[in-house]
Amino acid sequence: MHDHERCLSRGPVVLVVEDDLSITRMIIEELQDHGFTVIAAQSADDAVHILNGGARVDIVFSDIQMPGRMTGIDLAHHVRKSAPTVPVILTSGRATAFADTPMVAFISKPYAAADVVRALRNFLPLQTPPISAAKIRP
Repeated sequence: MHDHERCLSRGPVVLVVEDDLSITRMIIEELQDHGFTVIAAQSADDAVHILNGGARVDIVFSDIQMPGRMTGIDLAHHVRKSAPTVPVILTSGRATAFADTPMVAFISKPYAAADVVRALRNFLPLQTPPISAAKIRP
């Protein structure tokens, strides 16, 4: 079992794609504090590998400019083709034209972690908490 598969049973699963480790740590902590399960990737290339490996992902939150062959915009196009119901939220500290980009939303850097949490919740269906087996009676 892969590390990213172990965490899939908790809250909504967010694939966070960010090459800046300090930002990654901050956003992971905030998302986990709000009940999200987080899978982290340091590049769009890594994110595609995770997605193609069968990980269940409910939403993607990705930086646009990262090292590697792909950008966050390329990743958004990949997600649209392979999993069209998975929302993608892109972020960048640079003003860029996003014509014809299949993104759900854009959050400008620097951002407050609470803004990311709010955006993720806006694009995810309401989550029903799992029923404990102890509460089910025959």
